[in-house]
Amino acid sequence: DWSSDVCSSDLCVCESARSKGKDPTYHDCRQNHKGSSKSMEPDVGVRLFNDAPSYGVKYSVFIGDDDSSTIAKIHEDVSYNVEKWSDSGHATRTLVSHLHKIKSEKNNWPGESVLSQKVIDYFQKCFSYCLTQNKGDPEEMRKSLIAIVPHAFGEHKTCEENRLSWCKWLQNPDTFSHKDLPNGKDLKGEHLKKNLISL
Repeated sequence: DWSSDVCSSDLCVCESARSKGKDPTYHDCRQNHKGSSKSMEPDVGVRLFNDAPSYGVKYSVFIGDDDSSTIAKIHEDVSYNVEKWSDSGHATRTLVSHLHKIKSEKNNWPGESVLSQKVIDYFQKCFSYCLTQNKGDPEEMRKSLIAIVPHAFGEHKTCEENRLSWCKWLQNPDTFSHKDLPNGKDLKGEHLKKNLISL
């Protein structure tokens, strides 16, 4: 199957013989990768993209996790342009990982909200909803994603401009409270907001 590839650096029979100074006996050797295990995925990626044109195909998109080493190697060693996409599961895990990183750094500025686990869960939920509800509509997804942080801080201008259906403040500003944020209150703090918007 030209659309898949398997790499193995398993040396058990070969390495065992070589360590004894002997030639390995005949065996079904599956070793087809030299180098570290970490370099396997980038090498396979490059091989798949470079081999595809010989079958009359050019891949335009690489979908994978958010480890940049594979796409960097593809951009470096593949002669045509390839776009990188993240699948939703990896994208969500990456977001949560970065939120925990912000949490582990100093984020307890006086008078500002704390990035607690409840707040992290809130952002994960909002992010997942945006991806699911706007599947197939990248422009609506973009609008929803950029509204998440201001919405959490009680700023609903972006929600209004884009008429976002998930913003319950638009339906009733006087009685609105956040269902999933601590005490239903808006988050506060310019330092925290700046970190979250950057993320």
